[in-house]
Amino acid sequence: MLSELRRSGFIERPTNPWLAVLLAPIVSILGSIAGFFILEALPRSSGAVGFALDLVAFFMPVAFLIWIWRLRVERGDLSSLGLARTRGLMRFGRGFGIGFLLFSTVVGGLRLLGMIGPDPTPMAVTGGSAVGALLIVLGGWVVQASTEELVARGWLMSTLSARTSVPIAVIVSSLLFALLHILNQNVSVLAMANIMLVGLFLAVYAIVEGGIWGVAGIHTAWNFAQANVFGLEVSGNEVSVGTLWDLEEAGPGLWTGDFFGPEAGLVATFVISLALAAIVLRMRQAGTAEGQLR
Repeated sequence: MLSELRRSGFIERPTNPWLAVLLAPIVSILGSIAGFFILEALPRSSGAVGFALDLVAFFMPVAFLIWIWRLRVERGDLSSLGLARTRGLMRFGRGFGIGFLLFSTVVGGLRLLGMIGPDPTPMAVTGGSAVGALLIVLGGWVVQASTEELVARGWLMSTLSARTSVPIAVIVSSLLFALLHILNQNVSVLAMANIMLVGLFLAVYAIVEGGIWGVAGIHTAWNFAQANVFGLEVSGNEVSVGTLWDLEEAGPGLWTGDFFGPEAGLVATFVISLALAAIVLRMRQAGTAEGQLR
């Protein structure tokens, strides 16, 4: 994706790197403020519909602002944001499967260690009765996860790469991705480290695939599986609108992630590290120009 942008000149006027790093959180805040006013203007909904609307209202304005900045200020197009028009759904679907597999592996690891099991007092509708709610909520997760990927990988990483280097773009965009979660509830040092690792994995995956469709799918499935398949916290946030299974951690917080959710535990560290190693190896084997991350 990144070398293709350099060759084709999709970004005529890439933003100054320092300004880009400042703009990412500013745009996220402005978009969230816009989302607040949008929700205030709409009839209030509860349950799955209300949760999905919250995600769409808070994140869609962010995506719109990034698109306007790239189109009007940087003189780029959708392709320069990693949104090629060919095979997008196929790549998203493949990424969704990978994301679901990754988080299921985390849960499976916790289960093998005896550190996770059914919640005896579920707070949400579970099983087949929750399927309708899950389909509604999934749409919200698609918008939320895709917007975060658009900001971190689609816009920031491509902008930094155009003005600095690929390794710097990968590291800085991944670090900022982690820092955008620093105010979440129950955050820990390990949570931030794991989110940084996830950011690195997603960045390299986007480079290998040549766009962000796949990482949007991975991110969507990861969050959806946490909240609505296994009934666990998502980055410190509890989502009680329906889940297939309602599980709870039962072990040392260092391993389970405690109240932040499994992505803040050592089991997740192990799984994410393996995924990162695998995608870096895949990039090197493919001889990708951006693969020399020295």
